[in-house]
Amino acid sequence: MFDLEQSIANWRQEMNAAGVKAPRVLDELENHLREEIQCQRRSGAVPEQAFALAADKIGSAEKLKTEFAKVDDVRRMRSREDLRRLSVVVGATFVYSMLSGAWYLGMRSGKIEITAVDIILAVGAMVPMILLGWTGRSLVKFLPIINENWIVVLSIGALVLGAELFRIIVPTVAPTNLVHLQIFVLWALSPLIGLGNCTSAWFDRCAELRKKAA
Repeated sequence: MFDLEQSIANWRQEMNAAGVKAPRVLDELENHLREEIQCQRRSGAVPEQAFALAADKIGSAEKLKTEFAKVDDVRRMRSREDLRRLSVVVGATFVYSMLSGAWYLGMRSGKIEITAVDIILAVGAMVPMILLGWTGRSLVKFLPIINENWIVVLSIGALVLGAELFRIIVPTVAPTNLVHLQIFVLWALSPLIGLGNCTSAWFDRCAELRKKAA
């Protein structure tokens, strides 16, 4: 004789064995199953038939596991994207807070002199970081999909090249005072910070598309 409660318990165990293990998720799925069973019963189905139709409508354990995995992947990617953008905001806030404090103390002691042009140049150094960091997710859509190892190699190569250019350009530019040197450093580091965020987004996108293609 068909036992509805035992069938629901067995169905829940099958879901758990297939990888849907979170109690909250299982409870939610069971509630949906019971609601669908009641709907089928109101349509005239007997308990055994109602359970089979409800279970089929909700989907197999493997299908649900795949769908939950996709949702988790999207959630993790969004979390990493938010973290990248937050890192830009926090990093910029920290650097500019320290710079503002140093400039204020320097001006107050009469050791340095800050002009409006200096302030504009210092604030403008955020532009490359924002363009590459904040909008990195959009920029990487135009980059090719390659292996993670190549991404690491290219990123390290870009950092080495940036460091070499910095070493070459600094003596050439020869900032005349500490303020100009600080502004120059801001403009030199800003693209590298943005590039790091852009690379991270590129890494995630490559991994996501390769997983979909597998």
